[in-house]
Amino acid sequence: MGFQPEHVLTFHIDLPERRYPKEDDFIRFYKNLAARLKALPGVQLVAESADVPWDGYDENSDFEIVGLHRRRIATLRRSTVLCRRIISVAVGTPLISGRFFAESDTPTSPTVTIVNEAFVRRYFPGQDPVGKRLNMWVKKGVLIVGVVGDVKPSPDAPAAKPSFYWDDWQYPQLLERVVVVRASSDLAGLAA
Repeated sequence: MGFQPEHVLTFHIDLPERRYPKEDDFIRFYKNLAARLKALPGVQLVAESADVPWDGYDENSDFEIVGLHRRRIATLRRSTVLCRRIISVAVGTPLISGRFFAESDTPTSPTVTIVNEAFVRRYFPGQDPVGKRLNMWVKKGVLIVGVVGDVKPSPDAPAAKPSFYWDDWQYPQLLERVVVVRASSDLAGLAA
């Protein structure tokens, strides 16, 4: 599967835009919520995301690898099917190289991304892409800071797609979020 669903509790929150109209208010709410949840007995990890594995969300996008010859870029564009996922931390997905997103990754800091192993096999075969840069949409020079294991887009998918991940706090969208809590204790008690 590429992720670990055991001992995980998820729930959805859709904040009212009138009460949380600004990105700073939205981010502050989720950071405060995460701190409160982490203080509960048995909680090991808390994350929020616009999506989670196997939720049916799949959005394709193009990109350019900074420093790549233009002819090679044209070839990549013709053959690219790239899944974009917005996630604050790859919960239960192994880190292969580099790092996960950090508190220091904010809307005002340089934009970063994490890619999966399928992305590396396709676009950086035999290389570690950490430290390389991509141009995506209106974002130029997006820094690859980590590589994570592959997660199949659905249980019956033959393989993972090349994917990149945005940090929610760098690309905040005032939309519904999924909160993910990993715990060592009884999930029924934690849910209550």
